[in-house]
Amino acid sequence: MGTLSFVEKETIMAAKGNKLEASLVSMTGTLIYLNDMEKTLKRKPLVPRSVESLMAPTQVELEALSKQFQATREAAVKDAQPLLDEWLRKMGLSVGGCISGCTWRHLAGRHGSTLTFEGGIEHARLHRYALSGTRVVDFTLVGARLGLPSGSFVRTVEDIPVRNQADFNFCALSDVQTLDARTGETVRVLHVYVPLQEDQRERWARLGDLELT
Repeated sequence: MGTLSFVEKETIMAAKGNKLEASLVSMTGTLIYLNDMEKTLKRKPLVPRSVESLMAPTQVELEALSKQFQATREAAVKDAQPLLDEWLRKMGLSVGGCISGCTWRHLAGRHGSTLTFEGGIEHARLHRYALSGTRVVDFTLVGARLGLPSGSFVRTVEDIPVRNQADFNFCALSDVQTLDARTGETVRVLHVYVPLQEDQRERWARLGDLELT
């Protein structure tokens, strides 16, 4: 059997969920595809410096193409927003609400390795990267805290002592650097990734990757 095309892969993945989830999975696939193409354009100069002067018109068209990819991605995000809002409502995870849950290392079991999290939902968007092939929603948290087995709490993954980080499962958790609008400083903010499809959420829960509470 030959390699499946992008469209064929998306059709198979979309068939595994309900209609809303299927539509969002397909839309997320489009975002991932556009992001990959945009990254390819930016990865290295497509016009070698030695011939830039000879290919000025080509350079202009490439810059226009890069801007077009950005505009197309923004349009795709806008198109998906109403469906994403509906999914968030059905999940009880609308912006302005709260999210909480836990993760643990599957091989070690829950004992001693459970990491809890909670926080307000500041923003939610379709993630433009697949996590182990899974389409997810990226939640930006505000006022977040992570609960350690010791009973202590930290604000970000980075705050967990390095010597202890191997004890936990961070598949659905990560710190993202962002600019604080109030202070202008770069800060780390906790993000949580939730699978779009119910069967994937159930799988992540079984593996300890993410269990919402």
